[in-house]
Amino acid sequence: MNKNNLKIVILTLLTFGLIWIKWNKKKHQPENTIYQNDKLPFKISLLLDALKPDNILEIDQKPSRVKIMVNQADIIDLDAIKKLKGIRGVFLKSDSITLVFGEYSQVIAKELSNYVK
Repeated sequence: MNKNNLKIVILTLLTFGLIWIKWNKKKHQPENTIYQNDKLPFKISLLLDALKPDNILEIDQKPSRVKIMVNQADIIDLDAIKKLKGIRGVFLKSDSITLVFGEYSQVIAKELSNYVK
């Protein structure tokens, strides 16, 4: 073998070796996980007062948000909800309100379920 062929073989082995190392590192990385906090950022009674517990029909929890089906959306105190710590977004429809909590959604949905029917 001449010098050029030897260089090509060495560089090819080096390239495939680096690719193999990169693939193995990707295998050992944890899957995308959703971090959930188990402590409330505010008193649940403040949220319940704003939502009016008698008005709540159903609670649906997603990884980062809580959708609450309600009888009447117009009696919900949106200003009080927006002031709560941990609320990242509020979406109001005629029959539901969706609150974006991020990592607090699981614990808030659980607490709301305890207080509602």
